[in-house]
Order: sequence, then C-alpha cells, then structure tokens
Amino acid sequence: MTKKLLTLVFLCACFAVNAAPGLDGDVTLTTNTTVNEYARVTSIVNAGTIVVTVDDINNLDDSQGIYTNTDLSPGDRIMLYQAQGASYASAGNNTNTYGDFNLNSAGRYEIHEVLSVTGNDIVVAEQGNLCLADQLIYSYSTSHTQVIRVPQFNNLIVNNGVTVSAAPWNGTIGGVLAVDVAGTLTVNGFMDVSGQGFRGGVIDNDSSPASESRPLYYYSSPNDGAEKGESILGFQTEYDNYGGRYGRGAPANGGGGGNGHNAGGGGGANGGNTTWNGQGNPDLSGTNWNQAWDIDGTLTSATTSSGGGRGGYTYGRANLDALTVPPGDPSWNGNNRQELGGLGGRPVPFDDTGRLFFGGGGGAGDGNNNQAGGGGAGGGLIYIIANSIDGSGQILANGADGEDTQGGSNNDAPGGGGGGGTVVISAASFSGPGIFADGGVGGDQLTIGNESEGPGGGGGGGVIAYSGGLTTTSAAGGGNGSSASDSVTEFTPNGATMGGSGLPAESTTAVADLPICTAGADVQVVKNLTSTGPYIAGSTVTYSITVTNNGLNTANNIQVTDTPTNLNINTVSSANCSAFPCTIPFLVNGASEVINVTATIIATGAFDNSTTVTANEPDPDPSNNTDNTGNGGSAGASADVAVTKTLDTAGPYSNGQNIQYTLVVSNNGPDSATNVQVTDTPTNLTINTVSSTNCSAFPCTIPSLANGGSETITVTATINSTGAFDNATAVTADETDPNTGNNNDNTGNGGTAGASADVAVTKTLDTAGPYSNGQSIQYTLVVSNNGPDTATNVQVTDTPTNLTINTVSSINCSAFPCTIPSLANGGSETITVTATINSAGAFDNSTTVNANEPDPDPSNNTDNTGNGGTAGASADVAVTKTLDTAGPYSNGQSIQYTLVVSNNGPDTATNVQVTDTPTNLTINMVTSTNCSAFPCTIPSLANGGSETITVTATINSAGAFDNATNVSADETDPDPSNNDDNTGNGGTAGVSADMAIVKTLLTSGPFSPGQSIQYSLVVSNNGPDTANNVVVTDTPTNLSITSVSSVNCSALPCTIPSMVNGGSETITVTTTINGPGNFDNAAAVTADETDPVTTNNQDNTGNGGSVTAPAQPVPSLSQWAMLILVSLMALLGIRRRLD
Repeated sequence: MTKKLLTLVFLCACFAVNAAPGLDGDVTLTTNTTVNEYARVTSIVNAGTIVVTVDDINNLDDSQGIYTNTDLSPGDRIMLYQAQGASYASAGNNTNTYGDFNLNSAGRYEIHEVLSVTGNDIVVAEQGNLCLADQLIYSYSTSHTQVIRVPQFNNLIVNNGVTVSAAPWNGTIGGVLAVDVAGTLTVNGFMDVSGQGFRGGVIDNDSSPASESRPLYYYSSPNDGAEKGESILGFQTEYDNYGGRYGRGAPANGGGGGNGHNAGGGGGANGGNTTWNGQGNPDLSGTNWNQAWDIDGTLTSATTSSGGGRGGYTYGRANLDALTVPPGDPSWNGNNRQELGGLGGRPVPFDDTGRLFFGGGGGAGDGNNNQAGGGGAGGGLIYIIANSIDGSGQILANGADGEDTQGGSNNDAPGGGGGGGTVVISAASFSGPGIFADGGVGGDQLTIGNESEGPGGGGGGGVIAYSGGLTTTSAAGGGNGSSASDSVTEFTPNGATMGGSGLPAESTTAVADLPICTAGADVQVVKNLTSTGPYIAGSTVTYSITVTNNGLNTANNIQVTDTPTNLNINTVSSANCSAFPCTIPFLVNGASEVINVTATIIATGAFDNSTTVTANEPDPDPSNNTDNTGNGGSAGASADVAVTKTLDTAGPYSNGQNIQYTLVVSNNGPDSATNVQVTDTPTNLTINTVSSTNCSAFPCTIPSLANGGSETITVTATINSTGAFDNATAVTADETDPNTGNNNDNTGNGGTAGASADVAVTKTLDTAGPYSNGQSIQYTLVVSNNGPDTATNVQVTDTPTNLTINTVSSINCSAFPCTIPSLANGGSETITVTATINSAGAFDNSTTVNANEPDPDPSNNTDNTGNGGTAGASADVAVTKTLDTAGPYSNGQSIQYTLVVSNNGPDTATNVQVTDTPTNLTINMVTSTNCSAFPCTIPSLANGGSETITVTATINSAGAFDNATNVSADETDPDPSNNDDNTGNGGTAGVSADMAIVKTLLTSGPFSPGQSIQYSLVVSNNGPDTANNVVVTDTPTNLSITSVSSVNCSALPCTIPSMVNGGSETITVTTTINGPGNFDNAAAVTADETDPVTTNNQDNTGNGGSVTAPAQPVPSLSQWAMLILVSLMALLGIRRRLD
C-alpha cells in the first residue's frame, strides 16, 4: 500500500494503544548500545488465550540495564516479526524471471502487550483496532519468526556521537530497532541499522574456465558463478533447495551473484514503485558513456528499473575502445567481456499495517584468484512510536556497500551493494533528525592493467514512512562500482548499473490502525440525580457522574460527553472537567473521578441526561460506557414574569411637563405565562395615555406571554406640581413564579419637578418687498411667556443672515443679545429692529429666547424661518458729461466731449444702456471699450467700475448747442437721480466763413526784365455763412503792379463788401518785371466773420518766376593782328633761350 506524503497524517494521542506509556522512564543514552532483546519463536497457540513460545525466555532479559523490569513482565511490549518465508513462484525457473515469489507470511509483524510470562510461554493481549479475539492478527511461520522486546520510554535522548543500533540479522533474529516513547525522542546522535538486514552473498574462490560461457541464472556449483544475496526467500539453504545458490538470477529482493568468468555481483533491493527488469539504471555521468550502454545488447542508455543495479561484465583481456566494441565481442579476449553480471534484486511491497522488510543482500562477485568481493548487507528495520521527535542527529537504515576487490592483483570481480532498509515512524510532532535508507554502492575493481572484470551493481533504495512534520529524507539507489582497469578507462562502469530509488516519503498510518494490541481498559460511567422533587420548569437541579476504570490497564485520554434533555447545563466541576465534553488524562485500574453538574430545567415535562465515556485503550466491556436512563424527573409549568420600568424623558423636570415612561413586561420562562396582570400606580402624575398590544389603561391583562416573550407598554403622563414624582408597577401570572423578586418595579425611575415657564418668540417682517441689496428694512420680535410660572432673566438673541442690524428698540432691549428681567405668565414684550440688507440673495434672522426656568415646550423658543425675504441685486449707475473743447464756438466747428459711465454699487451692473441725444450737433465718432455709436451697451460694470466714452461732433449752426445723456442697467438702481446728465455742458456758436484765396501766373516764361506779365487772384467763401468786408491784399516782389481788375477791386488792397457761402470773385493783376532775379507775389484775404480754416487765407509761393541778365559782346583780333601777336611771342621765346 502506497501512501504519499502529500497528505500528512497528524497523529494525536498516538499512544492510545500503549500497554504502559513511559513504563521504562526517562533514559539518556551516552554510549553506543542496543535497546532491544531478541528470541526465536518456537510455537504459537491461537486458541482462547494467545500464547507465543520462544526458544529461551532469558534471551529477552534486559542486557543493557534500560528496562524497568529486567525480566519480560506483564505490561511490557513485544514485536513479532517474520523476516522471511516467501516462496518461489515456480519451480526450476532458470530464466531471467528467476526469483519471482509469493510473499506468504514474509514481512508480517504485530506488536502486543504482555499479559503474563510462564517459562518460555508469553501470553499476549488481544485489544486493538486490528486485533482479533483469541488469535494473532496475522499467520506466522514459526521457523522464520522472532520476538523483539520493545522498550517503552517516557522520554529518550540519544546523545551526540552515540549510536543506537540493532543486533545484526543472523538468519533467525536481529536486524530490528524498535522503541516506544510516550513523550519526546531526541536524536542528537544516530539510530542506525545500516547493513544489519539481509546478508550479502559470500565470496568463493572458484570460477569457470575463462574460455567458457555461463549464461544461466542459478547453478549448484561455485565453479559457475558467485553466491546470491539473502532475501525474503531465504539464503544459502533455501537457494540450494531450489537448485543452487550461485549465479546471476536475483532471488526476490536479493542481488544475483556474478556468473563465471568473473562478472560483478548485483545489488539488493527493498522499496520501489516502477517496473523491475533487473538491469538497473545506467550511469550516464561520463563522457559518451551513452554510446557504451547503447551497444550493451541487453539494455540501452534509456533503460530504467526499480530495485538493485546489475553487476558488470565478465573477464576481458584486451585494451579496446569500450565505447565502440560491444560486450561479448571475441576481440576482447579472456571471457569476451560478456554481459553476465548478477541481476539487481526486486522491490517488495510496503504496508506499514502488515508487512515490513529488510533490504536485500547484494550478490557476490565471481572470483578464482582470492581477489573477489562479497555482497553488501541490506539495511535493517527501524520502528518508532513517539509523541514528538526532535534533535540534530540522523536515523539510518542504509544498505552496506559491496566489497571491492581485495587489493592484491585485483583480478576478480567485486560484490553488489545492499538494498536500503525500512524506517517507520509514527509521531504527532516531528522536527530535526534526517532519515536515510539509501542503497549501498557497488564494489570497485581496484587498480589493474589491461585485464578487466565487472564492478558491483548499486543497491536499491529502501522505504521511509513518517508523520508529524517534514524533515530531510533519502531513499536513493546506490551508485554502481567502477573498474580501474587500463582497458576500460573510457567506460569505468564496465557494465555495472546504479540501483533504483526507493520510497523516501511515505505517510505513516494512524497509530490506532497499526497492528498493535493491548490489554485494554474497561471504563464505566454511572450518573445520579442528587436533587429531590417536585421539579418545575426553570428550577436548578444537580446530578453527579462517576467515571471508573475497572482495568485491567490504565485508561488514557478518557473522553466524557454529557447530552442533556430538557436541561441547560450551568456548571461542571471535577478534578479534570469544567465543561462538556471533557478529558480525564488517565485513570489507573480501579480509580474513578466524580463530576458534579448543575443544570436548569428548560420546560415542563421529563428531563434527563445521557453520559458516555471512552478511552484510548480498547474497552473489553463497552456496555457500561453509557448511562442514559432512570435518573431524570418531570417538571411542572413555571413562568418567571418580570417588569422593568424606564423613564424615557430625560430631566430636568418641571411643573406641568409631559413625560413618557415604558413598562417592559417579560417572561423569563421556562413556560408560557397566562393572565398576566399589570398594575401601575402613579405619584404626582396624571396618566394621559397607555399604549401596547394588550393594554390601553391600568390595570390591564396580557392574555399570554411565551417563554422569552415580552410586551412593552408606553405611558405618557403630566407632572401635577413641583416636587417628586414616580410610579409603582407590578405583574403576576397564573403560573408558579420561580423568582418573585422581579415582579415589582417601584423606585428609581422617578424625578423631581421644578418651576417652568414656556417662553416663546415670534418674529414679523414689517417691510414689504420687493427687496434689494443695501435696502433698509424693519422687523419686530414678540417675546411672550405662556407660563405656568413667571419667567426670569429672559435671554433674547437674534442672529441675522445677510443683514446688518442698525437699531434695536423695546422697553428692555437696545441691542442683541439682551435680557428681559422678568415676564409674568401671559406677559410679552415687542422689540422693533431695523437692519440693512448686506447683499443680493436670501436674508432672514433667527431669534431665540430662554429663561432660568425649565421650558415645558422648547419648540417655540426659536423663530428662524418664514419671515425673511430675498433681495435682488442693485447697482447705482451714473453718468457725467464733460465738454472738452474750449470756446468760443462757431457754426460748423468740430468739438469733443466725454461721457463717464460709472457704477456706485453695491452690485455689478449688467447690460448698461447708454443713450446720448445731441442738440445742434452732429455726432461724428464715438469711442470707448464697449461703445462705437449711440445707443450702446456696456455688458458689465463692477461695483466702483467706470467706462469713459469720447465723442466728437460738429456744430450744425450758429446758436446754442448741447447733448443729453442717460444710463440704465438691468439691476434695481437705488439712486436714479444720477442716471441723466443733460444740461450745463453745452455752448453757443457764432457765424463763420471759411475765406480762401488762390493765385495763378497767367503769363508763360521765359521772362526778361521790363517784361509785362499777368496773374489772377480767386477769392472764395467756403461758408457756412456769408462773409462781409472781405479784404484782399497782394504784395509783389520784383514786380510793379500796373493794373487791378475785378467787380469790386481796381487796386490792391481792396474790399469786397459781401460774399455769400460758396461765392467767389476773380481779380486780374498786370505787372512789370523790375529786373533780373526771382519775382513773385503774396496774396491774403480776411473777412469780418470767424474763419474756421485760416490755412487757406494766404497764397504766397509757387506761382512766381526768374529773369536772366542779357549777355555782353567779346572783343576779337583781325588776322593781321593775330599774326603780329604770334610773331612777338616767338621773338620773346628766342630771347629767353639765348639768355
């Protein structure tokens, strides 16, 4: 059976089957030792009493001084273990399936408490989950079964450096290390049965001729092969009986011996869960070793197998390339290096509830030169039951390594490694020591020349099962041996393979389900009702529970449960129990514990309890484990009715005040209460209302109240006068009341009433809307006292919202807060308030009054809503106009004036409309941020903001001129008087005439002195009015005027009496040029009227001219004169040269 460690089984109370937990006390081991004793079984009697007979009872005596009882005694523990006894599956099978087996009773084990010892006869206990009455759990062959004495420590410590081992298996007894520890097992040293299991094959110095092949699987003669390793089938005798102990066939979990001539031994086996083929697992760690394995002929580099590894090839003599020349090739010489090594042993099944095995022995290597190596012994069996395990040591059941060649010529074969053993640990808590059950390593062929023999195969891994925690575990297969021959340096395994992995992490079966049998303990319970009747529902009863151990063994972990019927358990009292379920740690044979219980009867009718006890030990008489009848009783009806009153209205209290209190009538059971009468007597109170499902006045009756039910009665009442007030309430029912102390509630929920005055305030807004920001309003506050007593120190507060209080006026109040010293019952005082609205939006005020006296109706102490209003925004927009152009003014003149539009607040003005109506003016241009013509709109002007508009205009005619400006906005304007500006910034315009003169030179050049020329002067009036006394002047330069001709002018200057708007007169002037040089004239015109444009009143440049003086004649020489002159010049030149 395979149990994976993925699911941990935590074993609580793992000594439930212990015969005598901790019988052998606390032990610390300081030297190497064994703790078990062994004897061979000679007979077993399974009839009535189980009797196990051993060869010598003295072999089970304490040889190490660690047991409480030197001799095997009642209460001690023994293990029956049959290591061998399997049989061959078929006879005469000389093929590679040689060694197939039937398990029979091989590996069977069980543990028993000793009841008695007489001579060599041991009578054992029969109680346990797997145990059978009058017979052992399993059948055994007496010729293969041993008895192992198992110590029962309280705590066991294995010191650092100390090794605890077993007696090595000798074919009959030994090989097992088993302990029981009630407390803690601390392993700082070693618990080690490595190599103490099945024995390895023994070497012989005989082999077949090198020239012959021995291919079979068993032989009767050592000439043909080496010995096989021991297994569950037996050893030398059993193998000889089948046909031979020699040869490569693997007997069950034993390794096969190497065949002649000089093949290596195979590894032993134990655990494993993969397919077995005996070929083991090729070592691929070397360079190109896969090539050698792939030409092996029997296996390949991909072959795997559980169990032991195969032994190496037979004798070879040549030094060839083992990676390319296959085994069996004649070129190897010797025995041709044939694949005839011992096969690896088979895995055997693991079942911690019934079969455990030693590791199989390794097969011996074949030899004829006294250099061969024997097989390694398998690992033994470790079996531990403990509550907890810790420590820094190791628990070991490794297989022994196969023997190497003997160190001389080394020209024989080594042995195979032993299989790993078995470790079974059942613990509730496990931490610390590592667990190892590795296979042994195959033996090596030591240094040799070109001759080669096969190394030993590795042993298969063992089995490890444990519980209670996690630790380091290993059940690895042993490595193959290697050859140091010069001829196989490229492939040192030389045909030997590794062992397969075992089972390193199995989960142990719960200890209660292991094959462990004890004497058991007969626990018994008896209950007794100690209270006397009669009984009623709700009353308390007492009973006792007596738990007794009638033996034979100590009872451990006694579980006590008590299931009441119609009872509620209140208290549980004993040495070990304070509630149910409870645990009594142990009771020795004959001991008892009394548990006293108090309980309350739940309801009318029968009541009882059922008590059951169990212990860890098997109970030989379970009939007395429960007591569930005959000690109960019967209860009549009862109802614990109760009343609780609560004053709901909080103090302080005052005369005339309305209060409320509640009465909660309840039934604490256990039965229904019927005809529940409720009375309530008030003091200094007048009851106004009574309200509940069943009550509307006092006294009243509640027909029925179930167990746990209640009814709440709400009462309102008026305090009659100053002083103490209270009420007294009582309830009764038809049923017996087990607790009458809670039937009345008459004190502690009243109070004392003082004087009271119901002061009130009412506010009224006197000013009618609509309202705007900044507006002044008026409201009145009427403070009154509705009694019943005089109100003193009446405090009046008024908190305005969006208002600024300006005045407060009444008899006692001139500002807020204020105090009215006294108001008689029915009195009042009116307070008049004026206030200014702070901003647009809602405005209101909250008025509160209170007095020294309690107020029975505080709901009218405050008036804070409903008398306010909502103020719209307001903006005082204004306009101011200024005439920027200074006078005097004339018809047609262009003037400029500015309009300043402003907002005096308090709110922003929006959509400000600006209009401007001119009188005797034509507006030419309007300019500002928002205005370019009239009317115009300024979208928004903040409080305090302004915009200046600049206007240019032309005076239309002589006389008064002005403009009227108006502004308005969307908001209410609190001062419309400044919205217009229409007087005081105009003026009066006189007549004007724009006189102009243009002169034109009529005579074309060139000009000469004395020449007569003519030019014209055009005098015009551009208006707008008629020009009078138009004076024309003309000043000539280098000219002499000879004539002037026009309608009104005959000389210059001259006067034109009148010239209408648009009129003109042309004056023609004739002059004489006085002399050479420039000549011109400057003409000007003026009139009596204002001239709006004076720049055209003159024309004095650009129409003149220039005169050049006449040329003078140059004197000239005649031809003769020229000739004379030349001659003179020539003579003068000659003279100068002579000089």
